[in-house]
Amino acid sequence: MKSLATAALLCATVLMTLASTAHATVAANGLFSDHTVLQRGKPCPVWGTATPNKLITVVFNGQTKTTTADAQGDWRLALDAMVAKAAGAAMTITEAGSNTLSVTDVVVGDVWICSGQSNMAHNLGGGHDGDVAAANYPGIRWMWVDNGGTFVAPDPLGSIKSKWKVCAPDNIGGFSAVAFYFAKKIYLDQKGDIPIGLIGNSVGGTRIDPWLIQDGCVDIPVLAPLFKMEVMTGPFCLANTLIHPLAPFGLKGMIWYQGENSENNVQSEDSYYLKMKGLYQGYKRLFGLDDFAFYFVQIANWGDTAELQPKGPTPVLNQGGWAADTRLQQANAMALPHSGMASALDIGESNDWHPKDKLDVGERLALWALKNDYGRDIAETSGPILRDVTVTGNKALCTFEHAGNGLMVGAKTPYQPTKEASGTKLALFSIAGADGVWYWADTKIAGNTIEMSSPSVAAPKKLAYANWTNPLGANLYNKVTVDGKPDGLPASPFFVDDVAAKFTITASAGSGGTISPVGKTTYLKRKTALYAITPGKGFYIQDVKVDGVSVESVKYYTFDPLTANHTIAATFGQSPPVYTITASVDGKGGAISPVGKAQVKQGESRTFRITPDGVNNAVVLVDGQPMGERHSFTFTDVRTDHTIAASFKQNFSLTATAATGGDITPPGVTVVAAGSAPPTCSIRTQTGYKVKSVLVNGSDKGAVTRYTFAPATANMTIAVAFESSPIYAVSGKVMAGGKPLAGAYVTLQTSIPQQFITKEDGAFAFTASAGNYEVDVLPCNPAYAGKSIPADVTRGKADLGEVKLPPEMVKNGGFEKNQWNKKWPEETNLCDDWKLLEPCKVNRYHAHNDNPNGYPGRWGLPTVDGAAYQDVTLTPGTYRITFWVSGGERVAKSKAVVRLGKPLSVPPDKSKLDALSQNDGSLLDLTVGADPQFINDARTIKSPVWWKQHRQYFTVAAAGTYRLSLCTPTTLLPGENRDVAFDDVSIGAADNVAKGKPR
Repeated sequence: MKSLATAALLCATVLMTLASTAHATVAANGLFSDHTVLQRGKPCPVWGTATPNKLITVVFNGQTKTTTADAQGDWRLALDAMVAKAAGAAMTITEAGSNTLSVTDVVVGDVWICSGQSNMAHNLGGGHDGDVAAANYPGIRWMWVDNGGTFVAPDPLGSIKSKWKVCAPDNIGGFSAVAFYFAKKIYLDQKGDIPIGLIGNSVGGTRIDPWLIQDGCVDIPVLAPLFKMEVMTGPFCLANTLIHPLAPFGLKGMIWYQGENSENNVQSEDSYYLKMKGLYQGYKRLFGLDDFAFYFVQIANWGDTAELQPKGPTPVLNQGGWAADTRLQQANAMALPHSGMASALDIGESNDWHPKDKLDVGERLALWALKNDYGRDIAETSGPILRDVTVTGNKALCTFEHAGNGLMVGAKTPYQPTKEASGTKLALFSIAGADGVWYWADTKIAGNTIEMSSPSVAAPKKLAYANWTNPLGANLYNKVTVDGKPDGLPASPFFVDDVAAKFTITASAGSGGTISPVGKTTYLKRKTALYAITPGKGFYIQDVKVDGVSVESVKYYTFDPLTANHTIAATFGQSPPVYTITASVDGKGGAISPVGKAQVKQGESRTFRITPDGVNNAVVLVDGQPMGERHSFTFTDVRTDHTIAASFKQNFSLTATAATGGDITPPGVTVVAAGSAPPTCSIRTQTGYKVKSVLVNGSDKGAVTRYTFAPATANMTIAVAFESSPIYAVSGKVMAGGKPLAGAYVTLQTSIPQQFITKEDGAFAFTASAGNYEVDVLPCNPAYAGKSIPADVTRGKADLGEVKLPPEMVKNGGFEKNQWNKKWPEETNLCDDWKLLEPCKVNRYHAHNDNPNGYPGRWGLPTVDGAAYQDVTLTPGTYRITFWVSGGERVAKSKAVVRLGKPLSVPPDKSKLDALSQNDGSLLDLTVGADPQFINDARTIKSPVWWKQHRQYFTVAAAGTYRLSLCTPTTLLPGENRDVAFDDVSIGAADNVAKGKPR
């Protein structure tokens, strides 16, 4: 069975196709919104939907391009390559005989995907206030990928709902700090002449597997098991929702910060490196790019326990996900074409997964781009990387690549250039002999080399540097000059298991081209190596053989971690080789176009369209490997023969509806494969209602609350009707030590559970239909167990009396004034005295002084379709409002509006949430949302899933009283249980720096 989002998408496609063409209009993919950045220097695809078979015209930057929408209403064309253009202009997209769509302020520059884990997602608003306030860079544009609420999917999604934003102080605080500093350095270096587009799509806590794309893994044998895994809990699922919908948008490349959630020898000793290779290849192939920049971060030092830090000279390579061996594999990925690594080894924080210094990370990534992509004369972009080891007697001489102007002992302070630490010894160098016993090494720097020895090791065999999860004290740097100032970049850790284990690659090239490096080159065991094959003018690469076996006419070849000697030989000719792509359809249910054998010249691309009939779905195999559901597939830079085969599965639809009085799960349309069992439908009633009838395919099944269908052989329907039922009161009081307890969570377990948060008097009250229920009472301090009591409502009323909890709950669990461990004295907290509009319930802020972390308890809007407001008195000046927000299920749709404006002259209209404050003259009008992080086995996002800090600056011109309001006007979908919670809402002077401990 497909995910609900995929099912809805398919259903929408079918309905659009069947609908009258008079109502269809041209639309562009969400990437083409106002302020779009188009990629310079290469053809720019533009695509969207329209009335089937209609002529589409795109006009931009002096170009006029046309195409015709296909039978499904999809269209796509490409603008010719353009030079950078910082002045925005309009793009018009017209459907013949229908509408014209205008996209304004479109610029041409460079577009970068910014992806990975939470350290890439970590927003600028978490610190660096001065940089936020000064971030007025109109040529830097950014977006977070909005996938419409679908977090993971078994098959690729087709579109996004994101909007581009222009970098400004009032919005950039919510974007990636690493990406911002990366873009800022490039933008200022280029004097604002080249716009920079940033597409953010990182997700905290994720491994690399969900980000992989099948296209990049097909030719890596070690990764073959990934194609047999369950997608929704394993590989490819995040790429399906956050990467596929972006293709084939024009890109310059990607910056990548991931590795904290790496792995230990899952597929092989080097599987993390191989997955980085698959990641790089997949994105390059998916976007149809002949050249793709891939710059990534080597994970920072982390770990505040003795086990994670050096306790002695013995290296520890694997200690969970944040492994020292991961850094070795990340360094090996520098052998991928057009790649580069920025180390964060020296700017981590032992007790924080998310080190605050994102400026150095972003600017180190930018060094690679400035040199490789912007033509800047930068001598060095990386810290030292071990190249070779030579042993003479009891001494081991280490040579390095990226030595810069020489090696040095360095000392790094965040946000400041590295300084040479004269008189300080090198640290964390280990040495061992054949017995495998490790000793701290005596070290000596001699120019670009380091001499290692130990009086306890007569003949060195093993060498290591900084191989711990937290190699605290690592201090080897190179000497470089950055922006005209002396600086240094940290050396990458290394581990040599056997100094004598070396392997030789012998490279040769025939006439008509070159190979680099050429001749014999020796490498240490487990190192990688990149070879570039370049044809001369008028020549083509005919073939490249590795160890005598053809790997086709590749332009680059990367030797994966070496364990043997190899040869590589290239031949050239003056005629381009021609390759065959064989396309076929297995059975009925759809078509592929073109079908049969297609001849493609070397370096060309070829796109195949896969068109299912009706609501069928396509299963696509490329070179024998499953690619998931695709409606098109493009072979790019073809240099070998390929096969593509499509088969189609017949699908049926299950349509579930519920009248007023309850809901049904799953709601709406679910697509079910023929012969598969549809999901069991669950029916819930609201208070005061009961099930009247359940019609299944038109037949009444009675007042059931669950229904299970047989395997699908046709379309199915289920419709539920409800009728009113008498309701009665359920009440009581929560006590602790003889005193009322405020802030306790009381839940009445009806069909749709009801929750109440007790006030100062400890009382709670519900209404329920007749029946026997359970009432759960949960103290607001999770250190104390909850309590469950029965509620018999059959006699018309259930007075539960006093629910008694431990007396210490009064001290540790009631409403307390926000202390935040006295970390934020500069700001005025605005968490009390909120006035509420029903049906919203807002629990006042409370924090537990006995909580060692100083984290607050729950405060927020437990019911999303509600609002709260508070009037505050402000004097003239510039202020900063700070708050955290989290979201629950379907978190991407959990939007909240924060406004600050003049109080209304009339009472707020409870039926109109946006009447809380006036739009005209409002000082603040900000829509915010939370970031998704985890999913559970039911494929719904846990609540709360993540806290995200937001900051906004505003200026008060005249003293007065202003209304601060929080409201969530987004309408709930059937069956949704969506929360938005605010935390620590505070206002302070703009120059104050909040010192609260970050989550």
